[in-house]
Amino acid sequence: LFSIDSPVNEFNSEETKDLVKALDKTKILDPACGSGAFPMGILNRLVKLLEVLDPENLYWKTLRINGAQTKDNAEEMLKEIKQIFDMDKYTANYSRKLFLIENSIYGLDIQPMAIQITKLRFFISLVIEQNIDESKPNNGILTLPNLETKFLSVNSLVGLNISETHWSSLKITNYEKLTKDLNEVSHNLFFVRSTKEKQKYRKKYGELREKIRNLLLEYNWDEVNVEKIFSWNPYLQNAVSDFFDMDFMFDLRDDNKKKTKFDIVIGNPPYVRHEKIKDLKPLIKDQYKTF
Repeated sequence: LFSIDSPVNEFNSEETKDLVKALDKTKILDPACGSGAFPMGILNRLVKLLEVLDPENLYWKTLRINGAQTKDNAEEMLKEIKQIFDMDKYTANYSRKLFLIENSIYGLDIQPMAIQITKLRFFISLVIEQNIDESKPNNGILTLPNLETKFLSVNSLVGLNISETHWSSLKITNYEKLTKDLNEVSHNLFFVRSTKEKQKYRKKYGELREKIRNLLLEYNWDEVNVEKIFSWNPYLQNAVSDFFDMDFMFDLRDDNKKKTKFDIVIGNPPYVRHEKIKDLKPLIKDQYKTF
């Protein structure tokens, strides 16, 4: 399957379904993505695997439908899915790329301009998979997704030291419900098309974050950490966060609502002599075994 020259699907239908499902669940991070070359490379690699495994997009579409049916806005999402998989309008790779970008690929970089270029590359990769129809508004091209919560400008070397005691304190609260609702809003923001709808969901996003902030303070979380977390806003295009925390920035959950981790980390790290990051050392000395 991974042969670059002549990939072949030698698996039976059940194995193929499992492989497509595994690709759909895979979480990939580039923690120093620069202008997005490595995330774009892995997107194209995953698309090629799906082309071989599921050339008609049958399993890929079924996964989308099954996922939508469990959501509160199922009817709206199913309508969106039907439009996306309309083969008369879009190529098969459009739907592959769109949902891989939504579910699987994440990028971080300390430079806001690098993140903007990364998003531009992903926008272009989606535009080229759509068919032009000059008789329709916008030449028939679908509005591009919002990638603010997929590619973030942060210092990915510096994390937050949050004790397990603090996380345990939230088990008796409605924290899980609030984060679930926040993820639903993020999903809607990924696909939303009109400015009015975007403003509506961003307002809701802010309200939910404020509820989570108040909850953490109520359960005696460190106030400095809490203010740090909620001063970060993914929709401030040119802002840089001086820390990265996966739970608050990428709230990833598995089917059992348990926190998960990235399956694959990719990238070409910036090679810097450790003497040149002396200002960072006090911040990261407890988080890494070596510099």
